[in-house]
Amino acid sequence: MISEEQAHPKALRFVTQEPPDRQALDLHMFTQDIQSAVLIRSRGSENVSIKIAGDEEHCARANHICALVGEDRHRPEDTVEAAIEKVILYLAFDGQALFELVRDSKGEIADISPFPSDGASFLLNFCVQIVPRGSWREVESKYAVLAGSNVWRVRMPPQLGGYRGYRRLLDRISKLASLGPKFQQEDIREGKWPKDFIVGDYRRAYEVERYQVTRRWGWNCRDWNSQYTTEYYQFYRMLTFRWSIEVLRLHVVKELNALLQRLGIAASITIVGLPSPEEILVARNRMEKGEIDFAEASKMTAPGVGN
Repeated sequence: MISEEQAHPKALRFVTQEPPDRQALDLHMFTQDIQSAVLIRSRGSENVSIKIAGDEEHCARANHICALVGEDRHRPEDTVEAAIEKVILYLAFDGQALFELVRDSKGEIADISPFPSDGASFLLNFCVQIVPRGSWREVESKYAVLAGSNVWRVRMPPQLGGYRGYRRLLDRISKLASLGPKFQQEDIREGKWPKDFIVGDYRRAYEVERYQVTRRWGWNCRDWNSQYTTEYYQFYRMLTFRWSIEVLRLHVVKELNALLQRLGIAASITIVGLPSPEEILVARNRMEKGEIDFAEASKMTAPGVGN
């Protein structure tokens, strides 16, 4: 626990206000599937491991930083995984993760605390935080200014659309109305059934749009029904989603290593045993050309076969 004498957080914390018309179902499933897919311990392979390279002192410091980002899980590899999970939690929901490096009176890192990205902007070497009007009641001040040296920012990698592209993706997913258009929902609430409305046609258009919106990620939309797609395309998207997850995971590891270097810690984090994004694309391309079947492609991209 941080005492007032040790550290003085400057970033403002408040609950982000969601738009009232945001559809929660598809958005919730998409972000939840990203988080569950990155769990290393659930990948079912003893050959997958997390390693921290460096001398004993710097490895201990690296483990401490990861514990501040995530939580201390006693074993170093589990603590690093907790840090990765924490960062990806914010990336999945917002497209970027902002953390304040809270320093004690001696300038040492006492805590690494997340804060909302809503209203936060970066100008020169500063992070300016302006609290949205809807959250004014939750804070004592409506704005805060943090030195850039005390902020750690992680954004979605360019391969996955970057921050702005991912935010557009979240907006598009949130507008997908799985329960039907608004006029249909309103009629049903009033006990009416809309006339001249073909539910099957709407459902097909909805599924096509959902697959199109999440095409870059390869998310399967939790739908293994072959009514609107083929078995081949389902498997193609499954491999694409595996690629997306590994791109995201390696990006967060790279950002963690950059943070360690920034803090003067001569240690580096690596994950062993998971296929690289390049290996997954090779398997997908070979499957696409008909050189290997589904089973072989799945075997090539399974945990425990990567470098």
